[in-house]
Amino acid sequence: MVGWSAKCWDTGVVWRHLMLGLDKGRVPFTWTMSPVMEGRILCWTVIALGGVAVTVLTMKTLVLFVTSTDNVNQLPSDCGKRPMELLINSRRKRETDERTIEEWRPPLKIFGGLNADYGMFPWQVAIRKVIFKTRTRKIDAQHCGGTIISRFWILSAAHCFDDEVKSMLTIRVGDLNNKDPDSDEEEFEIEEIYMHEEYDDVTYDNDIALIKISPKDGRGIMAGVYIQPACLPNENTDYTEDLDCYISGWGKTSLRSPNIMKYAEVPIINRRTCHNLYPNALTSSMFCAGYVKGGVDTCQGDSGGPLDCKASGQRDFPCKYTVLGATSWGRGCGDPNSPGVYTNVKNHLQWIQEKMRS
Repeated sequence: MVGWSAKCWDTGVVWRHLMLGLDKGRVPFTWTMSPVMEGRILCWTVIALGGVAVTVLTMKTLVLFVTSTDNVNQLPSDCGKRPMELLINSRRKRETDERTIEEWRPPLKIFGGLNADYGMFPWQVAIRKVIFKTRTRKIDAQHCGGTIISRFWILSAAHCFDDEVKSMLTIRVGDLNNKDPDSDEEEFEIEEIYMHEEYDDVTYDNDIALIKISPKDGRGIMAGVYIQPACLPNENTDYTEDLDCYISGWGKTSLRSPNIMKYAEVPIINRRTCHNLYPNALTSSMFCAGYVKGGVDTCQGDSGGPLDCKASGQRDFPCKYTVLGATSWGRGCGDPNSPGVYTNVKNHLQWIQEKMRS
């Protein structure tokens, strides 16, 4: 696994922040943007020369987390990273600081919530359904969500594939705006869909699926600043109410389906409360997340997408993200006493591993 320096940034993004630094006197040089920098990264090192700190710049081709193994079914050990973390957080902080307390509100749901930044959820995929197709033209629409877990495998919900034909579905990675192309956006055809053998299309028990993508030019998904796999939980992972968890997708909002990916932060709800809200409906393969009072939820079109939570990681990437749930079902969208219900990924680890080995 080839890593990258934490001091390397995508040039298209870092350019704007270098200009901010120049304005405030923090960057001791001037620099002219060049078209040849597209698709490359800027790296810098601070060295001391005669007691003076000097910043040395180098350009490198952007190749991040390229696996050297030939085992296409192997889960990456270098997962759950969000290379744009610090940049996104600094931007969000500035946006928050510029508002008054009365003006600032937390995200009100994917269903009418906040627009995500590019790279905020780099493991998120859009499963698109083809509506019309000819040799020269294709029209598709948002169908479901999913999570990248390796370069050839996507985690999603089984109900997304009830009565669906795989040739009429595509997997889109690196997407933010589903109306216009994004810089790292790429589509893959589906080689195989594996729905859990004990999935129940009435109760939504075991609502989980794996998608194996077809190789493109002999390769799978290429990870980078805007595309990353999420980590899977392990058998010791605790689903607790104090975790920082997020939902994301292009599902229905209060008015329509959005073009820009939406997101919201949601807490996991303790199991007793969830059982009381959904009596005789919750199985061991499910859990609830959201707010009992309503107002924050996933909705139609978000199905199969991730509920991912932060976990402590390495020094350069202090937060690693683990997909704990796949969006499954709920009663309405954001209604009171009707939080979202998610498939428990931890309970299906053995099934996931068996399918990937097969």
